Amino acid sequence: MPTHHLHSQRMLLAIILCAGLVGCSAVESRQPMGLEPAADIAEQLQGVWAHGNDVICMTHIATGVCSLAYLETSKRAVDATVYQLIVRRSPQRIYANLTQPKDDPAATNLYCIALLQINDKNHCEVILPRVTAFAAAVEQAAVAGTNKAKDSVTLDCSPAQFETYLAGVVQSNVWRTEEPVRLIRLVPATGAATK
Repeated sequence: MPTHHLHSQRMLLAIILCAGLVGCSAVESRQPMGLEPAADIAEQLQGVWAHGNDVICMTHIATGVCSLAYLETSKRAVDATVYQLIVRRSPQRIYANLTQPKDDPAATNLYCIALLQINDKNHCEVILPRVTAFAAAVEQAAVAGTNKAKDSVTLDCSPAQFETYLAGVVQSNVWRTEEPVRLIRLVPATGAATK
């Protein structure tokens, strides 16, 4: 697997906290998706979240931007990697745009994308893209991008163009709505809004 693809997969692992649900697939974008920052959602995400044995800590650091520390545990150690999560919205969707660590020498300027749904103050769902659907859309020129590998797509469209594309498709055909990754809040951040 190419180095870039491994970094993309790790970014997705950080956002969903569970390697088994992703495999080696990634949909990336050259710019964050969503039409405007979602500072209210970023504020709600502050705190400590879990999925199984994995943990992430999120802090809202700027308008719609969270620092995300992914703690990967094993029997011998805990490995922490820090990412930036850019939370943006459109009228119908909330997007999670995850960057690669800035100290990563192989980092690119791409964002792994997924959808977010806040169910209540202690439950959040991450809805992953269907890589094969986006690859087909790129191949058919329905959305601008490149298919870099069998299981990796880079979108080259603007957020507005992406919204136009999504308006014309059945959402469950392009997002894995039947199997969202459910996160449970362990601890809210001090001063975080958890309404």
